[in-house]
Amino acid sequence: MTRRPRSNSCGAAVLVLAAALCATGPALAREYMTAEFLTKSPRPMTLAVLPPHAEFIKAKAVMTAEMIQEAGALEVEAGKAISTMLESKGYKVRLLTPADYDTTHGLRELITSLNGRYNEEWGKILRKKRDVRYGRYGTGEDAVKLSALLHVDGLVLSRIVAVGHTGGRQALTMILSLGQAYAQSYARMGLSVLDGRSGRVEGYFEGMRNCTTGGLVKKPAKVMTDLAEVTLDDYLPATEVKAPRKSQGEVQARQEEEPESDDAAISDFEAILQQNGTAPAAAAIAPAPSEPAAPSEPATPAAPAAPSEPAAPQSPPAAAAPPAPAPPVSAPSPAP
Repeated sequence: MTRRPRSNSCGAAVLVLAAALCATGPALAREYMTAEFLTKSPRPMTLAVLPPHAEFIKAKAVMTAEMIQEAGALEVEAGKAISTMLESKGYKVRLLTPADYDTTHGLRELITSLNGRYNEEWGKILRKKRDVRYGRYGTGEDAVKLSALLHVDGLVLSRIVAVGHTGGRQALTMILSLGQAYAQSYARMGLSVLDGRSGRVEGYFEGMRNCTTGGLVKKPAKVMTDLAEVTLDDYLPATEVKAPRKSQGEVQARQEEEPESDDAAISDFEAILQQNGTAPAAAAIAPAPSEPAAPSEPATPAAPAAPSEPAAPQSPPAAAAPPAPAPPVSAPSPAP
């Protein structure tokens, strides 16, 4: 089986998904849908299910190993299970397979570009899942072009993480925790529905199912079928309309009160790249320098002013005149 190329961004987000909600029960499901999706205004009814991406990690006593071939089997069975589940809810579904890449011109390039763009958004969704309800995530023109090429109005993308613990890992966990913890094997799925008209993420569904390592390796169809049923249990049937938890006015008010700043978007982007060891340089996110202004024409020099006549030298100040002597006092004449 030809394996798809791995995406570094996807691998970074996988670590986040694998670490999230570790203390859970045998099965867990959560859903996040926009008001338009709930009320069918509009809701994608004709769906194309893209080949899922799966990561299968085998946890040994002192190390981990990625199970490439087994992950490929999980991807095949997961695609079938997702399609079957959506069809049972009344949607028209087309399941894409790697064989379709060679029969439809330009399909491979569009899917590759869309997966790369979605991996970036998926990393943000994992940190703020509730923002899906406010329509804050999207994949842009790639989803629109692919939907037009496939003649559908919605796309389904899924990411799967399976962790299988060996007997040695389970024993080591119990010893180190003094019998208070147990290493449980499990499979998790995160599934997004994209609107083919705008590329926006209209719904995000996630589910988890406990299983065994032997089940992941020997019975991938059963494990993926159970996982798809848990994940899509709250996916609305095609004929069902549900009132949103908050009115559209409240949603718009929150969007106006809490706009997503550019700094937050840059921080999310840097976080994904730093997990892969490829943090962008400061120049990559610095604003582009403005174009230099065109040089202005040199000003015409003014005519030189006529030289003024030299000022006459000032004469030195005259010495102050000595004070005049007081007149002599005459002696009084003697009386006759």
